[in-house]
Amino acid sequence: MNARAIVGWILLVLLLVFVGYNLEPARVRFVGMKLEMPVAFIVLVSAGIGAALAWAFGVLRGGGKSS
Repeated sequence: MNARAIVGWILLVLLLVFVGYNLEPARVRFVGMKLEMPVAFIVLVSAGIGAALAWAFGVLRGGGKSS
């Protein structure tokens, strides 16, 4: 396992611990929508979008794997 994978796993564990402690509902306003959802869901969706963008930019730069 390389260093990048180890850092990724550590960040994933930290994210899951953070989510576990933040299950209270929060109000979210985004592009005219007003929603109330658990903070954990907001964090997971944000992390997923960030990971997808990082992967997409890596592929566009030629450094990522497309399959």
